[in-house]
Amino acid sequence: MTDEAKKLLLDVLTACQAIERFAAGRSFAEYQKDEQFRSATERKFEIVGEALSHLARKAPDVIQQISEVPAIIAFPTASPTATMRLTTWWCGTSWNRRCRC
Repeated sequence: MTDEAKKLLLDVLTACQAIERFAAGRSFAEYQKDEQFRSATERKFEIVGEALSHLARKAPDVIQQISEVPAIIAFPTASPTATMRLTTWWCGTSWNRRCRC
């Protein structure tokens, strides 16, 4: 694996860790109501999508090992409804379980 691929995976990891920190102890209802929380969380998902999109071009062999990539890469251009669905899928409606990062 190249250094560039490792850097992109690190970007994915740090963004996922931020999502987990943002969501810790908070409910999905809070996510829906709090614009700042929602915006910060969605921006981190965009970073994940952007990094994975770059990784798909630079290291397709690595990207093939991540089954959720098509849904994640589509996130930055997703409609609000699709964004909500992906966020729900990723962290669960209750946010009780760990994110899929």
